[in-house]
Amino acid sequence: MRAHRIAGLIAPSAAIEGHDNLTFFGPRRAVALHRTPVLHSTVPAAMVSRGAPDPGLLARIVRGTAPGAPDSLF
Repeated sequence: MRAHRIAGLIAPSAAIEGHDNLTFFGPRRAVALHRTPVLHSTVPAAMVSRGAPDPGLLARIVRGTAPGAPDSLF
């Protein structure tokens, strides 16, 4: 991806079926959602989570797939 200068990508969420993750590569600076970015390195963003999830949360939200199945993460 670096050789092709890809700035980011959208990929399906492994944890939440029907949702996508947006990943940016390279340095970025967050600006408030209501502001208009004036530089290519700024991205409208909001903090939605900080720190580690509560114990056991991941087991409740990860899509259920049998270990070893073609779409299994494990």
